[in-house]
Amino acid sequence: MPRFIERIPTGGYGYLSTVPDHMILMAECLACGVQREMERERLKKAVRGLEGIREMGTRLRCEACGEKNAKLMTGYYARAENEKSPAAG
Repeated sequence: MPRFIERIPTGGYGYLSTVPDHMILMAECLACGVQREMERERLKKAVRGLEGIREMGTRLRCEACGEKNAKLMTGYYARAENEKSPAAG
């Protein structure tokens, strides 16, 4: 399973509309540690009225434990060690 690497945007966390499309949105439950990738459109519907990335995490409910205590992160998946870089050819 690929490892998720959190990348905090320059200037800190801002708004969903300022997160580049190539960045992955990952929610992590702070109660049980479960991580789940979030789709942008589904996230927008779930947190209507909120724009701040950090505010959105407080509205997400964990499907595993039921707690409303999440951290919403932006980042990417680490490339596997045996996977070649596209630039390396």
